[in-house]
Order: sequence, then C-alpha cells, then structure tokens
Amino acid sequence: MITADLESLNARPLPAWYDEAKFGVFIHWGLFAIPAFAARLGSISDAFKTDYDRAVAMTPYTEWYANAIKTPGTPSAEFHRKTYADAPYEAFKEPFVEGLKDWDPASWAESFRDAGARYVVLVTKHHDGFCLWPSGVANSERADWLTRRDIVGELAAAVRAAGLRFGVYYSGGID
Repeated sequence: MITADLESLNARPLPAWYDEAKFGVFIHWGLFAIPAFAARLGSISDAFKTDYDRAVAMTPYTEWYANAIKTPGTPSAEFHRKTYADAPYEAFKEPFVEGLKDWDPASWAESFRDAGARYVVLVTKHHDGFCLWPSGVANSERADWLTRRDIVGELAAAVRAAGLRFGVYYSGGID
C-alpha cells in the first residue's frame, strides 16, 4: 500500500526506463534568461555557510534572479542596478516573449536526442511565478504573468516526436 511518507516513496521501484536512461536534460528557462546572471560565489551550500541570512539571494542560479535582485547589496542586485537601472523584473517579459518567435522546439529536441539524452524535464514555472504555458489560473500577484505560446505543450510534443520521454517540474510557494 502506498502512503504519504518517505518510507513508502523509497519502497517504490525505480522505473526501468529511467534506470537505463543514464542521461537526461533538465531545462530551467524563463524570463531570467534575459539577464542571465547569478552570483558566482560557489555552490548553494557555500552560500548558506558563508552568508546564511542572505543565502537564497546569493545562490549561483540565474533562475533565482527575480528574488535575488530584491536584496540590496547582493551581486545580482548590483548587476541589475548597473545594467537595467530601475527596470522591474517584469520588464523581461516582453523580450522573452518576442524571442519565442525564433524558438524551434523540434531543433531543441533533436539536439538533446543527438547528444544522447533519453529524457527531458522542463521547469514549467519557477520562483518568479511566470508560467510557460497559457494557464487559465491567474497569478494573484501579477496580471497576465504567463506566455500565450504553449512552450510546455510544444516542447513535450517535439521531445516525444524525437523518441524521448518528457517530464515537467512546477515550482510553487516562493513566488
């Protein structure tokens, strides 16, 4: 019987396809790809060891940019101020959506397959709350905080057409 605890989860067998896959692609892609910046201070565990109170804003991950620029004095906040002045994070939506006109999910899928990947996982929404599909559920903090183009559906179809497995990751709670 499956129960909602770690012991039950650990008792489940690893799917054979996953055990045999060995290599997959996990995609973090969103508005944070526009500034493409993160603090270069080592690993996330280093950030927690050296600057615990600001560790989340000091992580070396660009997908945390929206949160990192809210903390004055962090490398991300300084980069943002110097590069984008007072522009809000929301200003990255328009160039990201505009860039989708040139996005070809089939070529991505073929590249992943040709590199030897057996599966692809897309982060469909990260901590900035921006949805990579035309969700019918409104973001309670920001109006129209999504793309009208169905990045998730298009990439899923392309990945499956290339003979790979497709998965999704949805991050909630911090946005």
